[in-house]
Amino acid sequence: MENALLCMLAFFLLSALIYDHANAAQTEPGRRAGAVKDSITASVSLQPNWSEIFRGETVTLRCEIQGGGGAQWTYEWSSANRNSPSSSEYRIISVSESDSGDYSCMGRRCCECTGWSSAFRLTVRSDKPRATLTAEKTILPAGGSVALRCSVSSSAGWKFDWFRQESVSSLAQLIRTNEPDGVLRVSEGGVYSCRGGRGDPAFYTETSTEVTIQETVSIKPTVTLQPNWSEIFRGETVTLRCEIQGCGGAQWTYGWSPTTRNSPSSSEYRINSITESDSGDYWCTGRRGYQITEWSDAFRLTVRSDKPRASLSPEKTILPAGGSVALRCSVSSSAGWKYDWFRQESVSSPAHLIRTNEPDGVLRVSEGGVYSCRGGRGDPAFYTETSTEVTIQETVSIKPTVTLQPNWSEIFRGETVTLRCEIQGVGGTQWTYEWRPTTRNSPSSSEYRIISITESDSGDYWCMGRRGYQITGWSDAFRLTVRSDKPRARLTANRPIIPAGGSVALRCSVSSSAGWKFDWFRQESVSSLAQLIRTNEPDGVLRVSEGGVYSCRGGRGDPAFYTETSTEVTIQETGEFSF
Repeated sequence: MENALLCMLAFFLLSALIYDHANAAQTEPGRRAGAVKDSITASVSLQPNWSEIFRGETVTLRCEIQGGGGAQWTYEWSSANRNSPSSSEYRIISVSESDSGDYSCMGRRCCECTGWSSAFRLTVRSDKPRATLTAEKTILPAGGSVALRCSVSSSAGWKFDWFRQESVSSLAQLIRTNEPDGVLRVSEGGVYSCRGGRGDPAFYTETSTEVTIQETVSIKPTVTLQPNWSEIFRGETVTLRCEIQGCGGAQWTYGWSPTTRNSPSSSEYRINSITESDSGDYWCTGRRGYQITEWSDAFRLTVRSDKPRASLSPEKTILPAGGSVALRCSVSSSAGWKYDWFRQESVSSPAHLIRTNEPDGVLRVSEGGVYSCRGGRGDPAFYTETSTEVTIQETVSIKPTVTLQPNWSEIFRGETVTLRCEIQGVGGTQWTYEWRPTTRNSPSSSEYRIISITESDSGDYWCMGRRGYQITGWSDAFRLTVRSDKPRARLTANRPIIPAGGSVALRCSVSSSAGWKFDWFRQESVSSLAQLIRTNEPDGVLRVSEGGVYSCRGGRGDPAFYTETSTEVTIQETGEFSF
């Protein structure tokens, strides 16, 4: 029996020596194995066979022996990182980067063993993957649904958990778990997210970024303009309002299109100092939680580039004494205006604001002056151009008088006359004057001078006075009559013969008129011409003591108007021969 044991021990040692020399390349240094069977091989595989392993996952390396039949094997693993097991599975719970490396295995049974398997390279990623969530679309049509897709890139084996936040104030709730295909079709609005999970125990990815799905409700808002003016002008401030009917007191936030300005989230879209570039179509929609209305119909906003001018029209421009005049201010083709009124009370003073923000555009005034107005609307106020000015003349209870200077009863063609407008009881106040008729260039002074008058100047004349923005009434008519004939002076002598040492009185006159002064002429011989012997004599009587042929004429005015020369009168001096 002892000999048999010794024989078996010698055989074992010899076999081991042969193995070491023959299979040195197939064994690790310092290890001893049984007889290596070339027909039996070991290999390492990863279960599950994922292409990427992440820190924190649980993985299993499996040693598989091919050609070994059903015999029981024990296993060795070449990895110094952990306490390697003797089973075919090498389970690593909550794997980390330090577990990265090469793994080999071999099998052993009775007096034989496999060679070491080829190395299996295990790589552990330090980052935690994040699920990616994409939506077919983010607006859920009324009565429809939207497909959501959850995925984890560059890896496999994931199943998916789905979360929904149903209102802004609520937390996300798990609505589906362990879904294999990564697709979820939803028919409710909300904030959705997802995550991937795999393994046992499950390892989860970071939760995806959230995707908001807006559920369209069957409500269509309306865009209105506040105030609802038919025309909008450059520089005004307007407000577009989004109105949602039939939703009670529900809180909505609003979306606007276009977004050329920083469009608000409120129901009112206020545009300050509007320009032509703001012209165009505007739409709005409402959001409440994760519900959204349809878009409204387009509202067309048109901005005019011109600035309107107020129009001022008076009932009349002459204010009767003690009365009033209505002024009307308007802005054509638009509405919503209130009016500011200005008055200039004298020629030298500036215009002052006398009324503001008047709604009806009518002002009744009882004072003279230069009036103007402008329209304003909106907040802040937008103002039109100021209207053209209207002058209102206030009638004062003064009636001028027209007089003729000189005040002759008859006026003859060719004379120069002056009509004078006299205003009583106003001291030295400066007036300007107006005359009628205006057949000539009538003056603005108190005197209306007509040089070389003709029959066409005959007629009625009136005058009035203006002082600042006050006006008198019209004077009574002054009738001016111009005679077409030229008057002839009439010369008479109290006797034709001068007594010796005496004299004769000659009288020159112009009938039916006044204001004449007289020129006297004498022809002293038959062959001589008549000579002017006296001029501009006021009383028309000349006493002569020399014989001769005498004549006269009347003259008046400046420049002087002369009558026809009188018929001649011969005065005989006693002792002379007659002519």
